[in-house]
Amino acid sequence: IVIAALLDQPWRAEHAASELAGRLGYTPMTWSRASREIAATGVAAIHTAGRARNLRFLQGPKETWERIRGRLRSPVKRVTLATPPHEQGKNLATRAGLSALAAQSMLVEPQTACYAFDTAGWQAARDAGWVEQPEPDSDTAEVQVWAYRTDIAERSPNVDPISLWLSLQGTDDERVQAALDELMEAIPW
Repeated sequence: IVIAALLDQPWRAEHAASELAGRLGYTPMTWSRASREIAATGVAAIHTAGRARNLRFLQGPKETWERIRGRLRSPVKRVTLATPPHEQGKNLATRAGLSALAAQSMLVEPQTACYAFDTAGWQAARDAGWVEQPEPDSDTAEVQVWAYRTDIAERSPNVDPISLWLSLQGTDDERVQAALDELMEAIPW
């Protein structure tokens, strides 16, 4: 929820449950629990207007990010290797990891492409013919199974920059860290 709010352009401090939760596929119960957890961090407050419960961020997007980023964790739940059913099968996935970072920076594209799915999306991909593999080969891709939807950044072949930063923040490679810093500086806070 915080990531979607931070990426919304133009920035809006207040978000209605019906608008943001619906876009993210959250139920009213999930929205209520998550908004209470977010409010407990001190970056937002719950504002009630009639029956509507809105989440109101207390600072601007850059300040909110600086205050909350230490509490956010990588969206990656599991990583596996898999082969898509055909070249078009890759088009159904969202680029993630070093593949997404390379597409948005001067990093060289990794030898093994990386894609992300949420749990339901990964199940649908397997039903559509993606096959998990024990070892990499020329057709194999790295697949990250995420804790939340991978399409927060609508109309993009890549995962959103904040989630990408979270997924790669523990990487020791200085080139990756420099590219991540550049990526975050490009966000129009």
